Amino acid sequence: MKRIKQDYKEISKIGERHYKDKNFCGVVTCCTAGQASFGKVFNLFKKKTNRTTGKGVVDYQIKEVLKNLDVTLEEIFKPKYKNERITVSQAITRLPKNEVFIVYLKSHVFCLDRGKINDWIDPTRRHRVELIYKVTRHFKQVR
Repeated sequence: MKRIKQDYKEISKIGERHYKDKNFCGVVTCCTAGQASFGKVFNLFKKKTNRTTGKGVVDYQIKEVLKNLDVTLEEIFKPKYKNERITVSQAITRLPKNEVFIVYLKSHVFCLDRGKINDWIDPTRRHRVELIYKVTRHFKQVR
């Protein structure tokens, strides 16, 4: 499979124009983490997890698609109590800049690729992080 690297604007434009999709934060996350095209990830979600176009996805669906893209996840942060949660900006500053992470919020998910957010989310706002996975890619990466 050909690996590509795209920013959020390119991915969202493809999703809205060509696939008439919305609520695709999970698809964008998998595109970034797996360095795959929107179409490839979109079709994997349809075939492997029965995702409905225009609907969001849940954790097990993202894991299933990433497994098919030769990516493994390792949980590195999950707060036990509500007051232990950190914000997105704290996560960006605390996590290493040379690795890839998937960050879950209450009803959103995004990929933090080498210190850069590939999503619409504003890191200065106080969104609370609920879960962080470290991404391990088992293929030659595109820089």
